[in-house]
Amino acid sequence: MRENYGGESIFALNLYSYISTGTFQAISHSLTKLSGPITYAAYSNYPQGNYPFLNTHKVSTLGDSLLKLSGGIDSKKSYDSDFIYSGPDAKPLDISNNKYTGAVYVLTGGMTFSAASTFVAMVYSNDRATIIGEETGGAYGDFCGGGFLNVTLPNSKFVLQIPFMRRIKSIKPLIDQGRGTIPHFIVEENLNSKLEKRDIEMERALELIRE
Repeated sequence: MRENYGGESIFALNLYSYISTGTFQAISHSLTKLSGPITYAAYSNYPQGNYPFLNTHKVSTLGDSLLKLSGGIDSKKSYDSDFIYSGPDAKPLDISNNKYTGAVYVLTGGMTFSAASTFVAMVYSNDRATIIGEETGGAYGDFCGGGFLNVTLPNSKFVLQIPFMRRIKSIKPLIDQGRGTIPHFIVEENLNSKLEKRDIEMERALELIRE
């Protein structure tokens, strides 16, 4: 997962399904304040404020314009790990004959974000893998995502990407929520290893496997 900036959350769930059994939950719920037209909506890809996630999630009001979202394709209460999903309306694919039950080692780095950090948090929380490398850039307990509002500034034409929602992971509170996932074996690259063109994280992982 090093240098993996993330992507669609459902891919993190699908990958985890291949190395897990039974059922699991990945994302508990999400929070957002995007609802209806806003001051900069006219400059965005949703000028009328018709945000797509409001049609694919169960929406409840928490007050102070805050909405709670649940029940999306990647935030169901229970996933059967024998199946993977490619989208809300796609037929689940049976992977029950393609599971991996052996030991898993995951390499992480400071550029591990979003869906990649979700996968790392899941294997850490469920004690499914040995994690080696650097603390993930993405937080252990949550992340921003679920799609983006692309706002084009009217004068400069620069485009800003604003995440739709804050996503709360369904994991055990084993790590300070303000931190990334902290590896079981911390290995940080240094100047000497770079000059010698050595991959010291991979070296440590291979040592652990041989042991």
